[in-house]
Amino acid sequence: MARYAPASVPFAIALLPLGIAVGWIVVLRRSSMGGAAAGLATALILVVLAPGYGLGLEPIWLGLLRGALVASIVAYVLFFGVLLARLMSEGRGEARLAGLLAHLPGDRAARAMILAIPIGAFFESVSGFGVGVAVVGPLLAGLRLAPRQVGTLALLSQNAVPWGAAAVGIVFSAALTGLPLIDISVGCTLLLALALPLYPLTALGVAGGRPALRSHGVLAVAIGAGMAAATYVGAHVAGTELAIVVGGPLVAVGAIAATALTRGRSNDDERASVWQAVRGATPALIPFATLIAVMLSSRAIEPLHRWLGDRAVLEVEAITFRLPILQSAGTALAIACLVAIATLQISRETVVAQVGRSFALWMRSTFTLICFTAMAELMLRSGMTTAIATTMASNLLGSYAIAAPILGGLSGFLTGSNAGGTAMLLSLQVQAAERAGLPIPIVVAAQNAAASAFSMASPGRVVLAAALCGERDAEGSLMRFGAVLCAGVLLLMIVAILLWLTLAA
Repeated sequence: MARYAPASVPFAIALLPLGIAVGWIVVLRRSSMGGAAAGLATALILVVLAPGYGLGLEPIWLGLLRGALVASIVAYVLFFGVLLARLMSEGRGEARLAGLLAHLPGDRAARAMILAIPIGAFFESVSGFGVGVAVVGPLLAGLRLAPRQVGTLALLSQNAVPWGAAAVGIVFSAALTGLPLIDISVGCTLLLALALPLYPLTALGVAGGRPALRSHGVLAVAIGAGMAAATYVGAHVAGTELAIVVGGPLVAVGAIAATALTRGRSNDDERASVWQAVRGATPALIPFATLIAVMLSSRAIEPLHRWLGDRAVLEVEAITFRLPILQSAGTALAIACLVAIATLQISRETVVAQVGRSFALWMRSTFTLICFTAMAELMLRSGMTTAIATTMASNLLGSYAIAAPILGGLSGFLTGSNAGGTAMLLSLQVQAAERAGLPIPIVVAAQNAAASAFSMASPGRVVLAAALCGERDAEGSLMRFGAVLCAGVLLLMIVAILLWLTLAA
């Protein structure tokens, strides 16, 4: 349980674990594994020695245990996501996809943008927990982009996280506050409307630089506007939970159609070449089709969803942790790996070798992830997180419209999810909004939108994207990229909040 630290405890002490971890990675440009370990070590020292933040042996042990188990949710997805990417590479699945993707309208940068933004958002909305990163990574590799570009673009799949995992964070917020689900969803759309075009524009810049921005800048803005429209219209038509499940593919189809118009009509030889590429890519597409079918059926078919949720459950009541393994996206990815082995006819020796290589990378990434989540858990249990939030809220009460998304972003970065950040800070946000005289719907939407945006830069997402890169030093650069992009999104979100308040006055 989180508790409040005495007001006399210096605010700066509460910031130390987070500051040291982020400073190690962003300022010193060292590995995220070292930064995570340094942050956790600092938190452990403080909960043992710092007045006001001290914890007993049992709370420390339970905090470390919960941190490790929470990390296991992402780690399960991480292992099979990395393995699927390696199997696709070794089985020439990437080459097959490259042949098909080469026939899509537009150049490589436009294709990368479409894969990363609407298609990535679709996969994230189906399951959450960074699955968009794990699935889009191999598809992007099929475009023959550099590994660092693949990791960065895969990270951009986290562009509509408020509606990720069937909008679980928005649903949770509605349950906590009693606000209508649709009101929170629309609020998130309004606050992110200015920022949503930034994601496809960034994807273009990463994939093709300034030439791509000049060629496809209008299309990128249109995709951003389309994503905003998809979240608004989709929530009203299909429901908040399915807004991007339905809207993401529609935006992707519209973007492909728009690029096709600039290509002109194809002749018979071109059409024959496309069908040949489709046939050649079919063995590589079947694992992804299987993945979609498994994830959608396990969530849309209610009896199956309940049955899977009651079997093979990892549960620890002492720390209120529950992981239905069969419902996890990691299981769907594992099935996709088995299908890839069969359809791509990968030899047993190759499979064993890739499992070993994936495990070695997974161990390093999982250690980093466990350290970060354990640090966040100790900060929460000792009152450090509450001290940071309450100090900022009280000092910025006169400008809480600006403070609310900053706090929301902090919670999303620490927990790696909208739902986790909402559970951490929403009650405090609502109380502060009441004291500041701000409309509750605006603050609730700000918490959800900001926590979702900053989860992109969270250790869990960065570690997953870096693992897909296959480069040991990618984590630091990806975290810096995420931090800069999130700062831009935050500024645009604050502008949207101020406009909302002005129009509502």
